[in-house]
Amino acid sequence: MRASKRARYERVAEIYRAALRGGGQPAQAVAEAEGLSRGGASALISRVREAGLLPPTSAGVALGDVDQDPNVQ
Repeated sequence: MRASKRARYERVAEIYRAALRGGGQPAQAVAEAEGLSRGGASALISRVREAGLLPPTSAGVALGDVDQDPNVQ
């Protein structure tokens, strides 16, 4: 993965985590921060999950520890 893509994915993961911790809507926060539609943000979040930077979800409910750094084993 290119460094610029990795940096964007890491930024999106942090926006997502901050919104979740604050009780907000993570997809909406990503959409606003990245200048995307809600659907575009959801697709981007899915790619961030596939890259291993966010835990999986089930029916819109976050699973796992979103505060855990995925780079730490």
